[in-house]
Amino acid sequence: MSVIIPAYNSEKYISKCIKSIVNQTYKNLQIILINDGSTDNTLKIFNDFAAKDRRICVFSNKNQGIAATRNFGLQKAKGEYIVFIDSDDYVASNAIELLVNSIMEEKSDMVICNSMLIDTYGHPKERDSRNYKKKFLHSNVWNEETFWDHLYNGFWGECTVPWGKLYKATIFDKLRYPNGRTNEDDFILYNLIHRCNEISVIDDILYYHMDRVDSITNNNNNGIGEKFLDGVEAVLIRSEKALINNQDYLVRYSLNAVPTLMVIQFQCRKVRKYRELKKLYRDVFMKAKQKKVLSKREKLSFACFYYFQGVYNCIYKVYRKL
Repeated sequence: MSVIIPAYNSEKYISKCIKSIVNQTYKNLQIILINDGSTDNTLKIFNDFAAKDRRICVFSNKNQGIAATRNFGLQKAKGEYIVFIDSDDYVASNAIELLVNSIMEEKSDMVICNSMLIDTYGHPKERDSRNYKKKFLHSNVWNEETFWDHLYNGFWGECTVPWGKLYKATIFDKLRYPNGRTNEDDFILYNLIHRCNEISVIDDILYYHMDRVDSITNNNNNGIGEKFLDGVEAVLIRSEKALINNQDYLVRYSLNAVPTLMVIQFQCRKVRKYRELKKLYRDVFMKAKQKKVLSKREKLSFACFYYFQGVYNCIYKVYRKL
């Protein structure tokens, strides 16, 4: 079992994160700590923990970003299973034991657990309703279609993020996060899930995700801006792959999500990439239409967004206030 923890300037929170792994009830761990060019005491804290626990491997690289750092961790991982943990988060003391038990009992390729959003004091916080419409996942075993059904119907955030999951290491073979992209998780997600025969879900809250005021997410204008168009691109690429693999349900889910994702980035509508993505959306939509994948309602939604985007944007703003 390999636990990968990337960190950049995380001295305030990293000790609690590492302690939650070191003290797991499941002991057979390779704990990979990766310093991504930190300028604070993160590396020193890593080395202090490594001096006390032989399971810990410390690596220090120049700053490359989260995708490259996760990829480095995958390269160094020796375990049969993979877990990612963000440096300011922590997990329940029995988290890995329960995740491993589930993946072995169900003979699945991936396990998802429930998570709790917390503030810097450890108090629960409300989630962003755009990404987390429902409260909890329930114990079950999913196939690929069930996974996408949950992602597009209330669990986008829970399903997309790399943390809060345990993976078979083999599903990452020749598969890595794209460097330099925002929403790097979305770009890799289709291939990961397509490689899974079964995905098990446990309803325990095992992962605690910190929402910091000074976090990268909260300093990024609430997910609005040109670089977040990467997320739209990732969903369009997903819809193209689904078309090739005759996954009509996923084509519909993905294409139906694109107008909302683009309206969120409406202020970027004059940016070149926005215009290119709008054209790509039209091209993929037309391919889906030719294959007779889409309903009349979905065709109407496309026309409203594509030809009357200003009106669509106003309707969306009203809907968000309801």
